[in-house]
Amino acid sequence: MRQILTFVSLLLGLCLWSLTPLLAQIPNFSPIPVEFIITTEDGTETSYQYASMSDFGVPLTQTVSGPLVWAYDGMGDSLMCNPGGDDLTGKMVLIRRGDCFFSLKIWHAQELGALGVIIVNHTPNSQGGGLVNMAGADSADLVRIPAIFITWDDGEIIRQRVEAGENVTATFAVRSLTGAMGAYTYHMPMNHVKPLDSLQVSFFNTDLDNPIPSLDLNMVIKGPDGQEVVNETVTTSVDTASFATAYFSTFVPTELGEYEIIYSNSLNSEVLTRKFVVTDYTFAADNNNIVDWIAPSDESFQTNGLVYDFGNFYYTGAEPDIATHMTFSLANPQDLFTGFPDADNFQIRLYDADPDGDGVVPNATTYDELNPNGDAVIVGFAEYILTGEEQPYDMLTVEFIEPAELNPNGIYLLMVQYNGLNAGLGIAPKYAYGGNDPVPGLGECVFTDRLYTGGWSGDWKGVIRLHLDGFTPTSTRDLPALRIDQVQLSPNPAREVLQVELRLDHPVAEAETYLTDFNGKLIRSAKHQVFQNGTFEVAVNDLPAGTYFLKVVTDQGWRTKKFVVAR
Repeated sequence: MRQILTFVSLLLGLCLWSLTPLLAQIPNFSPIPVEFIITTEDGTETSYQYASMSDFGVPLTQTVSGPLVWAYDGMGDSLMCNPGGDDLTGKMVLIRRGDCFFSLKIWHAQELGALGVIIVNHTPNSQGGGLVNMAGADSADLVRIPAIFITWDDGEIIRQRVEAGENVTATFAVRSLTGAMGAYTYHMPMNHVKPLDSLQVSFFNTDLDNPIPSLDLNMVIKGPDGQEVVNETVTTSVDTASFATAYFSTFVPTELGEYEIIYSNSLNSEVLTRKFVVTDYTFAADNNNIVDWIAPSDESFQTNGLVYDFGNFYYTGAEPDIATHMTFSLANPQDLFTGFPDADNFQIRLYDADPDGDGVVPNATTYDELNPNGDAVIVGFAEYILTGEEQPYDMLTVEFIEPAELNPNGIYLLMVQYNGLNAGLGIAPKYAYGGNDPVPGLGECVFTDRLYTGGWSGDWKGVIRLHLDGFTPTSTRDLPALRIDQVQLSPNPAREVLQVELRLDHPVAEAETYLTDFNGKLIRSAKHQVFQNGTFEVAVNDLPAGTYFLKVVTDQGWRTKKFVVAR
């Protein structure tokens, strides 16, 4: 059945709809997608990822654009922590992070006439920098102009052009197509495919004067073979400054592999895509594009009692099953390692988030509140103790102490839990994430000062995966990690053969290789006779296009490398 819902927007308090990695909202809680674009003097346009204001500001409803300059306060400082400074009327401005609250910086720029603000992180990504959702404090209630936060790395690219005297334009471009929904999670096992019954997309009419009398909203679904399996159109009208939302027919995938949902409209060229993967044994909320992390600031981590847990909700299908393993990833394991097991410990807990079976997860603030009838119901336990050999973004796979029994049509919460009290470092774990597409129902979950079942406001999907019976891990727990440069793969992407070059510190008799797909399913393993420095081949001509992992194990150590098969 298809339905159409039209409603007037521009209201605060709407739920967050995050789009693709280069589309977000200003502020985070706005429903309206916005693209951040830098246009250089030669006309080249580049989109950049950003974060925005998490709990203050006004939803941006119209595109703003202007020449980009540095903002300087009355003391001549680009931190903008002091009032006064040069006139910024009609300008988009860069401001450095640090020394005062985000909201105060933005307010000072607003008072000088700025159209919009771009705050640049002060720490490179390689040193733990990244995107930060900006919380409001001083003068937050007065902020009316749009503001975003970008990484130091992206800021360096933009800064160099501005400081070279180029005419650079910054644009916050409001987009019309928004609210695209797909599957309940990015990866779901075949035995637990949940019908896609919330397929929908919205269109925002940015015109404040003219309604849209007729608009077609279209959805195409392509199967793993790239062929269309669904093509459906809904026709509607849209009032001025309003949304129209089209609801499409329920779809049930029946094959293993990656599906693509493509939403488009008849008014402009905007397109939104959602993807999901039907797997053999793995639930995963992330999209495998793992390039960043999400964490509270160390100051907030300390204020909240040195606790930071992150996890995902997963929905089971009509049959019972067994969970045996989980996988998570950290961006800063080396910063957390102390050498003391009690301090280097991550607890893994799999909670039954719907123990009464009514299909509803309470708006809990503690783990115990997940169960309306008593204490939290934990069905799976595990722990991971840092060894000091972990590298940033390594996939850390852990086996549950006992296999976890999963009920049919259940809702489960898989959490990685860290308490930094014993470590005494005051450093928050930086959990890796991949993607921030919205999902129907519950997605990610966070515990800091309390449990937040809605997760972070940016909808970041943690790399916290749940593996079912049949998943085949490879264990190297007692071996050190080889250096990154000691295992080289080429060509990458590969088509027929993958060359594996070892550069070891001493001779070894053989190397074992374990070839797995993204979901951790073991495709094949082999033993190779090698030397201290040697090359051997791994055939990939029979593999479909996609992302794979090759783990190389010798008595000297191990290393997992990612590679791509192209067709």
